[in-house]
Amino acid sequence: MGITVSTNMKRTIWIRPIAFFVVVSVFFTPVAGNAQGLEFSGSIRAGVAKSDNIFLLPSPDEIEETTYIISPTLNLDYANQRIESLIRYQYDWFRYSDLDTKNEYHRYDARLDSTIVENALYFDFGARSC
Repeated sequence: MGITVSTNMKRTIWIRPIAFFVVVSVFFTPVAGNAQGLEFSGSIRAGVAKSDNIFLLPSPDEIEETTYIISPTLNLDYANQRIESLIRYQYDWFRYSDLDTKNEYHRYDARLDSTIVENALYFDFGARSC
């Protein structure tokens, strides 16, 4: 179950993945006071793409399309002498103007590297969702 925000234009925005990232970043907050290697960053990419054959169909069936793209990203990285960790979340939103459809994708990436014995024994764990 997610939290929704409704606008007067009858559009609903799901913020469940964002809430997840906030909870995870709060989990790392106590570390921030003692670690100089904690970095929180974010970005937003936006663009417009024009295709003369969106479905890559043979000649008489070609369909032109204009696609609007918005992709916000949140990153949380932490490193010290023995541990390196990262958590990333990216939301991809595609709006196809001529087809009047949209697609949404949520990408998660987490990784933990730990050096137990320097240059001899280490631990590496990661997970990714595309």
